[in-house]
Amino acid sequence: MQKNDTHNIKQSKKMKSELKNWGLGLIGFGILHIVLTSVLDPVWGIIFIIIGICNFLILHRSLFLINGFVLMAAAVFHMVFMWSGSGVIGLLLIIQFVFGIFGIRKFKLYD
Repeated sequence: MQKNDTHNIKQSKKMKSELKNWGLGLIGFGILHIVLTSVLDPVWGIIFIIIGICNFLILHRSLFLINGFVLMAAAVFHMVFMWSGSGVIGLLLIIQFVFGIFGIRKFKLYD
């Protein structure tokens, strides 16, 4: 086995581990959306849970793009249509948007 092959195997294991962590995070975030239905749209919660499960089943780098875009789209949706000016929810939406950017950036790490 060459050095490059070992590096690729380590990268693959790291990517799979990160996708599983993203899956757990998205499932948790989906549950949060379902619980906080007075300020967050539960439909996005269901979408997050489904994508979180996909992160466990598919294990492909393209899921980082999907994770990022869905998080960013949900944050923008909530800011435009549901946000009433609450500081805590506003902070949550900003964090959600930033995690979306991180997800998209993760896609570039794994070739």
